[in-house]
Amino acid sequence: MNAINASLRNSSLENMTNAQIVCPVTGDGTVSKAVLTTAYCIMLILSLVGNTLIILIVYRNPRMWTASNFLIVNMAASDLLLPFFAVPRMIVEVLVGRERWLIDGTAGLILCKLAYFFQDVSNAVSVQSLIAITADRFYAVMFPLKANAMKSYIRFVIPAIWLTAFGLHAPYLQVFKLCLVEDKLYCCQRWPKTTSLHSKFIYFYLILLLVFGVPLITIIILYVFIVYKLFRRKFPLGAGNSMTQTQRNRRAKQNKNILKLSVTIVVIFFLCFSPLLVLAILRTTGSISQCNIEVFRIVAKLFAQSNCAVNSFVYYVFNTQFRRGFISYLKAIVCCLDESDDGTNTTVGYSTTGQKISLLSQKRTKQNLSITETISE
Repeated sequence: MNAINASLRNSSLENMTNAQIVCPVTGDGTVSKAVLTTAYCIMLILSLVGNTLIILIVYRNPRMWTASNFLIVNMAASDLLLPFFAVPRMIVEVLVGRERWLIDGTAGLILCKLAYFFQDVSNAVSVQSLIAITADRFYAVMFPLKANAMKSYIRFVIPAIWLTAFGLHAPYLQVFKLCLVEDKLYCCQRWPKTTSLHSKFIYFYLILLLVFGVPLITIIILYVFIVYKLFRRKFPLGAGNSMTQTQRNRRAKQNKNILKLSVTIVVIFFLCFSPLLVLAILRTTGSISQCNIEVFRIVAKLFAQSNCAVNSFVYYVFNTQFRRGFISYLKAIVCCLDESDDGTNTTVGYSTTGQKISLLSQKRTKQNLSITETISE
């Protein structure tokens, strides 16, 4: 999370000596570096594929254009920032050294600022999206006859989420700079000299409170009300309630399934970031040295950033529509690969008759349509 990452860098680069700044990341073990690098590469691929498919599945199926799914797409879009800005930087850190930076000049400075900025913006957007998803579920359960009302506000909610994340982390664009230590280049924080240590900690704890504390408490409270309502709900019969028993049962089952998915996403998110939070608190209190827990620091960061890859596959496991869409896209990819292999042997036939081209085009069109139809079932 942004507050956690900021705290780690405040306590590591701002006041570190030259000896401290070059603490080994994972010792000199080649095996440990290979394992971590492989883990980050797998995470990068899974995040790119999984989150891209989430966006495509919802985009291709208008029946999935609900408030919750739009917020899930918003989370997927924010998670896509990490493979571009966070994971490559962590791979460099594992292989070369902690906080090391390989690109100098103006391009290096811009990338240094954007890497940390978008990494923590991504985390903030995910947390705020979780709050919005929880609020949507709360509204759907408490006011079932107006379950789709949230959809009309989603066009304002999503931009507000991003603008809030940008505003909270705007100082990153100022304080992150390239630092040269013992002829080695680092991307580190350099606050203005007029900024006191007290002010830095106020900023850190404010971010921690707004991005971790308040959202967690809010989500827990809302889910307590949701669970209570779901398991004690009684649908009154009469003219004021036009829903049939079948419709009520279907709505209740749908709400419980979505609740299960939402709770799982929230629990996984906070579990992934808990080690990094503990590490941040220990370091900001000065109760632990910088170089004695490097392995734990790397593992904590690995857990936190793995969330971007885990989220999308949670949707595939718990949501039938996402799962069908994922399987349909895989089948379409396999079919396209098979057709491309066949096409290398029949190119002449296509150019002479034109019939095979038409048949192949029709087949691909049907496959594209089947993806949307399969998801919508």
